[in-house]
Amino acid sequence: MIHAAYAMVLGPRFRQEDCLLVDQKVVQNKEMVAPQWITVPQEQALFAVADGIGGGEAGDWASRSVCQAFASWNGVGVSTFLQQVQGQIATAAKPGYSPGSTLAGLLVDGEQVTAIGVGDSFVLRVGAAGIEPLNHPHSWVQGQLDKGHITPDEVKGHPYRNVITLGFGAAFAAAWGKGRPAPSIETHSWQPGEGFLICSDGLATVLEAADIDTLLEPLGLDAAQRLLERVRVTATDNAAFILLWR
Repeated sequence: MIHAAYAMVLGPRFRQEDCLLVDQKVVQNKEMVAPQWITVPQEQALFAVADGIGGGEAGDWASRSVCQAFASWNGVGVSTFLQQVQGQIATAAKPGYSPGSTLAGLLVDGEQVTAIGVGDSFVLRVGAAGIEPLNHPHSWVQGQLDKGHITPDEVKGHPYRNVITLGFGAAFAAAWGKGRPAPSIETHSWQPGEGFLICSDGLATVLEAADIDTLLEPLGLDAAQRLLERVRVTATDNAAFILLWR
């Protein structure tokens, strides 16, 4: 049995460009004053957060379309399915528009979880060791950080911090064609006492890992409420999350 609490905030934006997939339910609300909560009885489920790119170029459509595509996953391999979603989003946009979306997802299969990352949204493991990222962000600043060209302290205020190097959409067709950078796909065991937080960068960039860890102790619906309340007063962008526990 899997418990999931989810919420989203508009922040200072006029349009909600984040979207959630909670098992088979696609959610895209402007603002939520309290987390919604469900229990998934089966041991196989998919959860995802998508963050639309493009502002006026229908980022809300792109993130919703990505979540709708993931809701129809037909059981093919993860890499193959991600390529299929990329093809759908790249070809379905209206002429003259180039919307795109990131995605962070968690595929649960019994005691095994597969963390999926495309862009700069996050899958975080919440456990005794604190907060642990399970996907590697596809962003320009992360690439520079990996090469040692900038420091972690320089990332938050960097003028290119919102530039991503992989996402879903026509703008990323060349990257998908080359296979570089590749989507982040990691499989892990779900250990007793652990939970997972899937979130857009609108949450991850305004809260430190230590703050998230404190807010989510102990895991549960109250933890999701504490996290939502903090995000509502700190958000500088749309923000969305799904908190999972057993």
